Amino acid sequence: MAPQILQNCKLWVGEFELSGSLNRMALSIAQELVENTVFGMVGKSRLPGQLRPSMQHAGFWNPGTDLPDEILSAKLALPDIPVTISPLAGAEGDVAYSFQAILAKYAPGGEVAGMARFDVTAEGSSDRVFRGLILTNAARTVTGNGTAFQLGAVSAIQKLYGALHILTVSGGTPSLTIKIQSAPTSGFAAPTDRISFTAATVRGFQWATPLPGSITDTWWRATWTISGSSPSMLFVVSAGIS
Repeated sequence: MAPQILQNCKLWVGEFELSGSLNRMALSIAQELVENTVFGMVGKSRLPGQLRPSMQHAGFWNPGTDLPDEILSAKLALPDIPVTISPLAGAEGDVAYSFQAILAKYAPGGEVAGMARFDVTAEGSSDRVFRGLILTNAARTVTGNGTAFQLGAVSAIQKLYGALHILTVSGGTPSLTIKIQSAPTSGFAAPTDRISFTAATVRGFQWATPLPGSITDTWWRATWTISGSSPSMLFVVSAGIS
């Protein structure tokens, strides 16, 4: 893939998308190095410890319902909020990074006669960051299956991860159940359910329990079951192997 110009990055924090208020995004994935130097060594010795994902974003302050000031103030210091970052456009098949985060800092401010701005940082709060794909990102009104993507097999030392962001829900008694399935071929003639998210009736978010390998299937998709009276749900599903 050619070098990218950042023009339409996407950020989902829990049940909200904040992309439209941001003009700077950064993701850091740091590997802790644990020292195990002992007598007799001529140099320092280190072993890899825990991965530490974090994000540092900035944008334009905007008060009001479901806007950054309300969202970030309410979620400050809450642990295990799923965060998904897409450096491209967040379209189905685009690369995405997801992790469970705790919003550690929210700093609104600015200069006289200047734009009101904010900075937000978040640190990983549990589990690990996974690099994967957006399996689906659209408003749905009926039960269906998503596009098949060749995400790869899950080895015996890896796990399958999944994150769900439900952004809007409408209709009478709506219900949404989402699964992540795998199959040996793109035709999905014999799919296997790998991750089943809890049925949802309101906007929200879920972080799937990681599924250990090994899994030899290489093709993956999201599938959803929708019920209710004139239901409509906008949701994003990311999946990855790590």
